[in-house]
Amino acid sequence: MDAGSATKGNEIKLTLSKKEAEILKEKLVKSKLKEDSQEATLGKSHESLDTHPIGNKPADYNKRYNTQVIETKTEYHISVKELILYAITSNSFFAGLLFILAIWQFIQDIPFVKSFIEGAAGSWVNQQFDSTFNGLSVPAIITVILFSIFAYMFFSFLISIILAVVKYYDFTVSRQSDKIAITYGLLEKKRYDLSVNKITALYLKYGVIGQFCKIGELKIESIGYRDEKGEAAILYPILRDDKRVEILGALLPEYVFEDATCKPPKRALKSFIIKYTSFPFIIAIILSFTVPYGALSWFIVALFSVSGFANYKKTRISRTSDQFVIMGGVVGKWITVIKDPHIQAIITKQSFFQKRNGLIHLEYSYQSNNFGKKHGVQFLDQKEVAKMMVF
Repeated sequence: MDAGSATKGNEIKLTLSKKEAEILKEKLVKSKLKEDSQEATLGKSHESLDTHPIGNKPADYNKRYNTQVIETKTEYHISVKELILYAITSNSFFAGLLFILAIWQFIQDIPFVKSFIEGAAGSWVNQQFDSTFNGLSVPAIITVILFSIFAYMFFSFLISIILAVVKYYDFTVSRQSDKIAITYGLLEKKRYDLSVNKITALYLKYGVIGQFCKIGELKIESIGYRDEKGEAAILYPILRDDKRVEILGALLPEYVFEDATCKPPKRALKSFIIKYTSFPFIIAIILSFTVPYGALSWFIVALFSVSGFANYKKTRISRTSDQFVIMGGVVGKWITVIKDPHIQAIITKQSFFQKRNGLIHLEYSYQSNNFGKKHGVQFLDQKEVAKMMVF
């Protein structure tokens, strides 16, 4: 049980039988429902009296008392096939790489393996590899290297799929009233029960492959949910763009959004390019004059230029009556949706050169597991930002 504070040590952890845990949870839920019912009754009495001094209700009246409630239970289940697709399209591919590296490091630390690698047997293996490669032609060596890379990637994808299936097996998410329940896990079964009004932000993230397939993972920011090290607060692991409105409308209609439309002006493109290429540009100049074939480093500068252009094209921001939608990304793509009431501060930053070009950096701070999280957009038009500044 989490008290809803970002500070450490606020959780209550008990070891109970499953039956005892279900009874305790049921009592807590009933207590919360009773509290919500009393608040709703109080809201209706305020509405009937309508005693506001100027004859109108307070500006936040509807936000406090007219919340959207889903009485019927809505449930979605993620199949193993979808989890495999999730592992392929998300950035969990890199988790497979890290797993392989961790296993290899673990094997190297085993005494007899370490002595084998460093001893005569290891030397013999290295000699065999050297003699084999020395006898191959250049095309054959390239073929062997490419085959090794593909084999490494294959095993990495395979491990990523296994990890995803084990971790999120039987993933089920449901919504009833203002409560969301999430269960998953094969070796370790987990269940989270959340209140919708405790969710402070929504994230939709696309991996390298996922952005081309228009498949992303839906995450939320809610204090206490998945704040363990290395965990992610996933609401729906694999969300297709054509199903986004349907699934989000069923689980979190409060956060249904449209893609942001306000983008950086064309004059901001050079700022994005300079931001990504400044350091590689300096390194390339040094390598060009100090290292043989150092001029090849300019290829890296070109790649960073493409990254800056990609970030410029993906950067967007919009504001509706009660929420902000921020979009961005370089290799992948991300979308963040923040509700107006959860914003703690709006921050603007402007350097000397940005001021000359009429550009500015806009940032929103909101409550999260890490005390306060910030999300922002760089190199926006100063006049457009002025419209985003008003709460």
